[in-house]
Amino acid sequence: MTFISVENLTTRYNVSKGLVYALEDVSFAIEKGESIGIAGESACGKSTLGLSIIRMISNGKIYSGKIQFDGKSLLDMSNADFDKNIRWKEISMVFQGAMNSLDPVFSSGAIIPARAPASIDMLQIVIRPSIDKFFIVEPEYSIT
Repeated sequence: MTFISVENLTTRYNVSKGLVYALEDVSFAIEKGESIGIAGESACGKSTLGLSIIRMISNGKIYSGKIQFDGKSLLDMSNADFDKNIRWKEISMVFQGAMNSLDPVFSSGAIIPARAPASIDMLQIVIRPSIDKFFIVEPEYSIT
């Protein structure tokens, strides 16, 4: 069964010079027990993908696409329902600059569960030693 799927996700930011096309038609699926790695150069959309999934896009918006989590449409949920049942409870994100909040002496597997016990199931997917799928993001820079 698909644990999370992203279909044709498009997220853009509004800046003074126009729109920044951060994500365009991004699609992938993760099965239960499976993990992915996402790598790419700075400003290619890795963080925007995570922020889109947890619905925390600032100065921008999700223009189109679907995000399904455990059979639920995340983009169709009310903000109150998403906050109460999903964000930080079922889906979490370790933000860039993790060195500011994580102790490099300990493994993330030892630190994160102590700080976010409600997110253990999701975090096990993130910190598994083997990765089932790996994506390298190669951006096309454009502002219109």
